Amino acid sequence: MRSNHYKSILVLCLGLGTLLVAILFSIRYGVADLTNSTVIDALFHYNSDLQQHQIVHDLRLPRVLAAVMVGAAMAISGAMLQAITDNALAAPEILGINWGVALTILVANLYLPWVPAEWIPIMAFCGGGLTMLLVWGIGSLGSRGTSSVKLALAGVAISALVSTMIEGIILVNSQNAYALSYLIKGSVAGIEWRDIQFLYPWMITGSIAALMLTGKLNLLRLGDEVAKGLGLRVRMIRLVSSIVVVVLAGSAVAVSGPIAFIGLVVPHITRFIVGVDERWVIPCSGVFGALLLVLADLVTRLVFDPEEVSVSILMSIIGATFFIYLLRSRRIT
Repeated sequence: MRSNHYKSILVLCLGLGTLLVAILFSIRYGVADLTNSTVIDALFHYNSDLQQHQIVHDLRLPRVLAAVMVGAAMAISGAMLQAITDNALAAPEILGINWGVALTILVANLYLPWVPAEWIPIMAFCGGGLTMLLVWGIGSLGSRGTSSVKLALAGVAISALVSTMIEGIILVNSQNAYALSYLIKGSVAGIEWRDIQFLYPWMITGSIAALMLTGKLNLLRLGDEVAKGLGLRVRMIRLVSSIVVVVLAGSAVAVSGPIAFIGLVVPHITRFIVGVDERWVIPCSGVFGALLLVLADLVTRLVFDPEEVSVSILMSIIGATFFIYLLRSRRIT
C-alpha cells in the first residue's frame, strides 16, 4: 500500500515536470522559433516594443495556459463522471455537456443580447447540465436500465443533434457568429488574456472542490449500499460532484469550444498507471490532461505550419481509436 503511495507521488511529480517542459517547448516553437533566453526574458522582463516579446506574451503564453487549464478541467471532469456513474464510457463529451454549453453560449450571445455578460457562464452551466440529464434519461430507457453502450449511443445521438443545431445557427448568422465559430470546431488558437481571466477562477474553484470530494468518490466506487452503510449521503455527493463536473467542463468549453475525448481517454490512462484510488486519479488526471492538450496543440502547430489546424482534429483521432478499444473491451456492456 505504501509503495503504491510513493509510486503515485513519483508519477505526479514526473507528470508535472514533463508538463513544465512541454509548456516551455510550446512557448518556444511555432511559426517563429525563439531561443530559451528570449522566452525567459519575455516572461520576466517583458518589453512591449520587442516583437518577440509580444509573440510570447500576447500569443503563445495565453494559448498554452488555456491548453493547460482546459485539458486539466476536461480530464478531471471525466474522471469524476466515471466515478459517480460507475461507467467507463462516461465523459463530458459523451454525456453531451460540452455541446450543451456551446449551444447555450451561442444562443445567449446571438439572441439574448440583453442578458448581462456575467450571467452567461451560469446559463452555460445550466445548458450543459440539462443536456447531461437528457442523455442520461434517454440512456435509462428500457427494461434493462442504463448501460455503458446505451449511454454512449444516447450521448452520440444528442451530441450530433446539438452540434448540427450549432452549425445551422452559425450558418444563418454567419456575419455575427464568426467570432463564436470556435464553439463548433474546438481550438485554443486565438486565446486572449481576458479568456484566461474568465477561466482560472472557475478552474481553481472546481479543481479544489474535486480534490475535496476524492475520499467520497472512493466510497461511491464500493457501491451505493456499502457507501450508505458507511454513512455517505450518496445522492448529495452525486449532485455536488455533477455540479463540479459541469462547472469544470462548462468553463473549459466556454473558452476553447468542445475539444473531444480528453475526459474519456485520460482517466483510463491514469488509472492504468496509478490505480483506482481517486485521491490520486483526480490530480494525476488533471496533470495528464493538461500535458496531452499542450502536446497535441504543439504537434498540430509544428506539423501543419504555417497553417492553423484545430487541435480537436488530432484529439478526435486519438479519442476515437481509444473509444473503439473501450467498446470492444469485455468490461464494457
